[in-house]
Amino acid sequence: MIGFMKNIIVHCVAFAILVSLFVFESTRTSHAQSCLGPSQQRKAVASGAARPFGAIASKLRGELVNARLCKRGGGLIYVVTVLRGNKRVDAVFNARNGRRLR
Repeated sequence: MIGFMKNIIVHCVAFAILVSLFVFESTRTSHAQSCLGPSQQRKAVASGAARPFGAIASKLRGELVNARLCKRGGGLIYVVTVLRGNKRVDAVFNARNGRRLR
């Protein structure tokens, strides 16, 4: 009976991990679809619609893993992932004024 319960628990944990990965991937994909390419990023910075990323990078605590300039609600945001210790931490900044949104 104990072996049967362990088997059920292992399957439940595996299922939960797969669901979590699916949710994470679908969220990441939705950000990627609305993010700007390199030439669009340069134009946004040149026009003043976004600050250069260096102004945002100085506010980060941790090792930079990924940064994207994306469209959101008629404006632009920086979506940033940093590594703090063994944890990946996502942050979102208003690209125009550099204020952290989350």
